[in-house]
Amino acid sequence: MSSEPARHNGGQSKTPKPTVNALDGANFAWSLAAVAATALLLRLTYLWELSETDLFGVLVGDAGYYDAWGRRIAAGDWFGESVFYQSPLYPYLLVLLFSVAGHSLTAVRLVQAGLSIFSCILLGLAGRRFFGPRVGLVSALLLAIYPWAIFSDGLIQKSAVELFLMTSILASVGVFLVHAHWKWLVAAGLALGVFTLSREAGRALYPVLAVWLLAHARTETPFRTRAGWVAIFTASAAAVMIPVAVRNYVVSGEFVLSTANLGPNLYIGNHEGATGVYDPLVRGAGSPDREHKDATELAEKATGRELSSMEVSNYWRDRSIEYVRTDPLGWIRLIGRKALLTVNAGQISDSESLAAYSERSKVLRGLAWFDFGIVLPLAGLGAWEYRRAWKRLAVMYASFAALGFSLLAFFVFERYRYPMMPIALLFAGAGLVALPPLWRGPARQLALPLLLVSGLVLISHVPVASRYADTTFFNLGVEVLRAGRPRDAVPLLRTAIERYPDDAAAYYNLGVALDALGEKQAAIAAFEASVRLEPDNWQSRGALALTLKETGNIAGALLHFREAARLKPNDPAALTNLGAALTESGLLEESLTAFQESIRFRPDDVPTQMNVAALMLRLSRPSEAVRHAQRAAALAPTSVEARYLLGQAYALAGMARKALAEFEAALTIARGEGVQAAIPAIEQAIQICRDALPAGDVEAPAGRPK
Repeated sequence: MSSEPARHNGGQSKTPKPTVNALDGANFAWSLAAVAATALLLRLTYLWELSETDLFGVLVGDAGYYDAWGRRIAAGDWFGESVFYQSPLYPYLLVLLFSVAGHSLTAVRLVQAGLSIFSCILLGLAGRRFFGPRVGLVSALLLAIYPWAIFSDGLIQKSAVELFLMTSILASVGVFLVHAHWKWLVAAGLALGVFTLSREAGRALYPVLAVWLLAHARTETPFRTRAGWVAIFTASAAAVMIPVAVRNYVVSGEFVLSTANLGPNLYIGNHEGATGVYDPLVRGAGSPDREHKDATELAEKATGRELSSMEVSNYWRDRSIEYVRTDPLGWIRLIGRKALLTVNAGQISDSESLAAYSERSKVLRGLAWFDFGIVLPLAGLGAWEYRRAWKRLAVMYASFAALGFSLLAFFVFERYRYPMMPIALLFAGAGLVALPPLWRGPARQLALPLLLVSGLVLISHVPVASRYADTTFFNLGVEVLRAGRPRDAVPLLRTAIERYPDDAAAYYNLGVALDALGEKQAAIAAFEASVRLEPDNWQSRGALALTLKETGNIAGALLHFREAARLKPNDPAALTNLGAALTESGLLEESLTAFQESIRFRPDDVPTQMNVAALMLRLSRPSEAVRHAQRAAALAPTSVEARYLLGQAYALAGMARKALAEFEAALTIARGEGVQAAIPAIEQAIQICRDALPAGDVEAPAGRPK
C-alpha cells in the first residue's frame, strides 16, 4: 500500500492529505527510532571530535555569561536583585544540571544532544499529523543531519532547548488537529510559555496560535468550544510566564513579563548605521553584562537622571521609533537587508561559527553542504505541493511568518533564525517526498514549481551574509588570553588575523599575548599594526607606548602616550602613564599637570597622589607636596612608602617634629612587615630629623599606626 496519496489524476494535481497506512503503526515507530539513532550517533561523534580542542574547553560570548549566571544561582542567588535583562530559562536549567552532575559542561552538552534527539522525534510526529508519515520521517531525518543543529547542540547556548520547545509546540498542535483534546492545548501552552522565557520572539506565536484555534483549527466545532480552547491555551502559557513577571515586580516595582531588553534590542536593529546584524551600543563591548550596563549608563547620561529598567528600555525604544520616523526610506532599505539575511544560505554567527568548528570536525565538514540555501527551496516546493491544504497548514505559515517578522523587527543571527527551522524542515520534507512523483508527471506541471524553486535558490544565495566577519578564532584567542594562557592564544589570534588582516582588535590582543611572553619586538609590531589600522584607538596607543618604554624607546613611547591621553582625556590610566613618561623624560611641569588631571578623575589613587607629592618636592614646592602626601598616607596608613614620603614633605617644609613622627611610623611598619631594604634610609632620615630638633625636644618613637 502506498505511504502517500496519488498526486496526479488526469493531469490534475490533488491536494495531498495525511493518510493512515502501514507507516502509521510499528513501521513508523521503528523508522523514527532509526532516525533518532542516526541523530544520536552523529552528535556523539561530533562531541568526541571536539572534546580535546579549545573549541570545547573555552567559553566565549553568551556561553561564558550563562555559565557565570548559572554558577551564581547555584551559589545561592536564586532570586536576583533586578529585572531580568537576559532570558532566564537557560541559566536556571544549567543550575539543575550542575546540581546533579556538578559543574560539568560535558554533561550539559550531552543533555542538549539528548534534547535534540527528542526534537527529531517530535518533528517526525508533527510531520505525520500535518502531512503524513513519510513526510514526518523525512523531516525528522533532515533535522537529524542538519549541521547547524549538530553544531548548536555542542554549544553552551540555549538553541537546543529552544528547538525542543518549538518542536513540542508543533507536535502538540499537530496532534490536536487530529485529536481535539484539551490536554494537547495544555502541552502547547506550557511549551510556548517556557519558550518565551528563553526567546522573547515566542510572544509573536501566541496571537498566531490563539487566532488559529478560534478561527481555523476545527471550524465545524461550535464557537463557544473554540473560545474555551483559547482560554485553556492562554491559561497554560500564562501559568509559566506570570511567576516570572511577579518576580520582576517584587524586585523592581515594575511589571515586566520576562526581560527588559526590548528597547535596546530594537535600537540595535533599527538606527542610523545599523547593518541588520548585532552591533553593540558601545564599540567592542558586546557581552550581555556590558550591553546592559552601557544601555543604562548611556540612557541615564542622555536624560540626566537615574532610570528604572523599563525607563531605560523605553528610552531606546523611543530612539528607534524616532529613526524610523525621520528616515523611513533608510529604514525600508534596512528591512530589505534584514529580509535577505533572514532567507540567506549564509549563517550569521555571533561568537562562534559552524564554519570554524567544521575545521575541527569531520561530521560538520561532511554535512556543511546542507544549509538553509537547500532547505528554503525544498520548503518552497513543499508549500507549493500542499497549497490546497492551506487551511490545515495555516498555523505553520503564520508561525513561520511571525518568527520571521521578529527578525526583521530586531536583527538577524543564525541562532535567532533557528526556531523557524522546524517549520522550514517540515515543508522541506514535504518537498522531497513530492519531488519523485512530480518529476515523473507531465512536464507542464514542472514549470511553476521549477520557477519557484529557482527563484528561492537565487534569493537565498544573494551574497549579503558573506560581508560579515567570522569572529570565532578572535573570540577564542581573547578568552584564552584572559585565562592567562598567552602562548595558546597566539596561534588563535594569528589565525584570526590571517582570515581578517584588517582587524585592529586582533592585532592588539596578539600584541598583549606576545608582550606577556616577553617577545617585545613582535609585540611592538603587532601594536603598530593595530594603531595603523585604527589610529584613534587609545588602548592600542597606550599598549604600544608601554612596550616601547620597556624597550628603552622613551621618545617613541612619549609620542604614543600623548596620543592616548588626547584620545581618552578622561581616563586616569592614560594620564598616569603619560605623567610617568614625562617624568622619565625630565619634563616635570608637564608631568605634574598630567598627574593632577588624573587625580581629578581618581582622587583616591594612592600611587598618583604620591607621584604628585614627589614631583612637588622635586620642584621645590614642599607645602603643596605635604597636602598630597597627607592624602596618600590617609588612604594607605600602613604603607611604608606613603609614610616615608609624607615625612620627607614635612622635613622639606620645615616641620621637623611631624617629619620625625612619620619616619618613626614608617620604621615601625617596615620592621613589622619585614621590609628590610627600606630600613637604612628611614633610620638615616630619623637621625637627620633628631639632629635638626633642639636638644630635649625629641619625642619617643611613634608606635605602629592602627
